Amino acid sequence: MLEYARRAFSLAEQAVDELSDEQLQQHRQSILPQMETSSTGSLYISGAREVAVLDDLILHISHAGRHLGMIEDLRGVLFEIAGTASV
Repeated sequence: MLEYARRAFSLAEQAVDELSDEQLQQHRQSILPQMETSSTGSLYISGAREVAVLDDLILHISHAGRHLGMIEDLRGVLFEIAGTASV
């Protein structure tokens, strides 16, 4: 599992390093939809959400960071160790 995580993060880092400034500024449809609030206060999907590639990249990087945080929590519970999980 550790080798898989190392390879996955390494490949992700390599892919990010290959992006040009122009590519990061391009707009695309986000994986997250555009959300709106109705007159009754409930949320609904109103369509696709356009974002810069950089914005979605930041979303994915923060998501990966949460995975590392969960790994750290599990290590602490399972093995009674404190510290930082890194791959």
